[in-house]
Amino acid sequence: MTNVTKFDIALIGVKLLAVYMAIVVIETLPNWIMTAGMVMTPANSIILKLGVVLVLAITIIIPIFLWILSNKIAYIITPPSTESRNSERVDNDLQAIIFRGIGMYVLIMALPQLILWLHSYTKVFTDSTLSFFDKMPDISILIAILLKIILSVILIFSAKHISMFFSKLRSAGSEK
Repeated sequence: MTNVTKFDIALIGVKLLAVYMAIVVIETLPNWIMTAGMVMTPANSIILKLGVVLVLAITIIIPIFLWILSNKIAYIITPPSTESRNSERVDNDLQAIIFRGIGMYVLIMALPQLILWLHSYTKVFTDSTLSFFDKMPDISILIAILLKIILSVILIFSAKHISMFFSKLRSAGSEK
């Protein structure tokens, strides 16, 4: 029996994320069909129709790309290192892998929300039936989406430093 490496764990994590995202797409498919049926009427603008199709396409493509590119993504999450490993270092590396995985999940979930918000924002300028303030999408939603994206980028690119910080915090708490 071979040892399970960090790369194997990262690969399994990315593939599980792809499966989870595919399940979410399947669960929301009836909603997408109803939305498409309501939007694809001649009365709606072409921008609205393209926006709905774009968001649906991105939502369907994300799990496919995650599955296809899982090896490359796992390689990015667990870069090879020639340094010697001790148990604390391995724990930090596994913790960093988990932080990067969470960051990827948050980013993948936030990008379609950002596209929907941007679509709602651009629709404000094309639809003249309501007043400007009635049509304006809620800015607090945009702030929440941007905070999610910033958090995910921090988790993805600073996972090693965050992991080392928590390791030092744990070791400082155990010393008396």
